[in-house]
Amino acid sequence: MTINILLVDSNPDDAQYIKTLFNKTDHPNTVYIANTGNDALDVLHQRGDHSDTPFPDFVILNPHLPQIEGYKILEEIKNTSELKLTPVIVLSESEEAEDITKSYTLSANAHIKKPAGPDKLKKIIAAVEAFWINTAQLPSVK
Repeated sequence: MTINILLVDSNPDDAQYIKTLFNKTDHPNTVYIANTGNDALDVLHQRGDHSDTPFPDFVILNPHLPQIEGYKILEEIKNTSELKLTPVIVLSESEEAEDITKSYTLSANAHIKKPAGPDKLKKIIAAVEAFWINTAQLPSVK
């Protein structure tokens, strides 16, 4: 079974690098990238150019986005009946207690500090893969 991942990050280089890391796994997956809050909502609600995009099995979300902040996206996911069981991993540059608390208050499944540098990011994505793809049982969405 293919795992569908929605990666929401305004940094195109980081997003492409993370997608590349996931594509090197042994488990089949498809990574859909959204660089703005509006793009993320289009994927999640299957509208516009994303009407045929499958619902994600989990979301990796940077809360610092143009147009619509990531916390609004998180809130939308957790308040939409078809999406609320979708695991959301907040991957943020912030280590501020307020941001971490906000992630969990809005029902994120994890808040992870987005590291600087490709080697550290590679380790984080390997840990996400080990847990969310190889270990956890994901709920069926829609």
